[in-house]
Amino acid sequence: MPFQFSEIADNFWEVYFQIDIKRDYFVGSLHRILQITIEDVEKAVLKYPIEDYIKHYLPLRLNEKINQFLMQNTKFEEYINYLKKEQEEQQKQWDKDLEKRLEESEDYQKRLKQEQENEKICEDSLKSLQSKQDFYNVFYCKDIHEEENEKKLESLLNTKQKIQFIDFIFEDFQNDNLYKDIKKELNSMSINVHPIALYLYAFKNLDNEDLLKNIDSKEAYEKVYWYTFKFHKMDEPFSFFNRNLF
Repeated sequence: MPFQFSEIADNFWEVYFQIDIKRDYFVGSLHRILQITIEDVEKAVLKYPIEDYIKHYLPLRLNEKINQFLMQNTKFEEYINYLKKEQEEQQKQWDKDLEKRLEESEDYQKRLKQEQENEKICEDSLKSLQSKQDFYNVFYCKDIHEEENEKKLESLLNTKQKIQFIDFIFEDFQNDNLYKDIKKELNSMSINVHPIALYLYAFKNLDNEDLLKNIDSKEAYEKVYWYTFKFHKMDEPFSFFNRNLF
């Protein structure tokens, strides 16, 4: 016969409501075993009124039905609202203390200054968009290398600028030897992956014909292999290895 909490309810409640409640995590753990239901709680309040045992009923908000039942009690609801307000005040104090510590932190102020400088560089580069570095600055400061932000560049660059950007990338790709370092140290975390993010962006946003114009040698194909390997992109739809370019 399966376990029924009702069989031990009287003894359990008698012990439970005598406990000095300081920590409630154990009740949540017991719930999986005891399977306390809304009906069990409704019966318990007849002997142990909610307003007299508010702290004991707090951990018993095990599901929405029980919570709604308990919140119908005015005293219980007032106590919950008090706890919420107290928690909000505590959070404000923590935030205030944290802000003060950050203001006094030299490292934080340096990072903040660096972020402001980077933002200024980004804004200036976006206004200019003349040099290769301008394009690269925008690519990184706008987090275009993150997949969810790839479409951002569509609104930042016009058609001519997009072509120029891709040309800059492949100019660097042709002269790049980073793949040799990857071959030597496959698991190295010190390899600068920023250029690879640019290359992968170009691979993904060109059609096969344009790609083949830029990937036209054994060394170039080898670079493609190691860069997609390094970024775990071997199985991506844009990957050379899934576009039948070999």
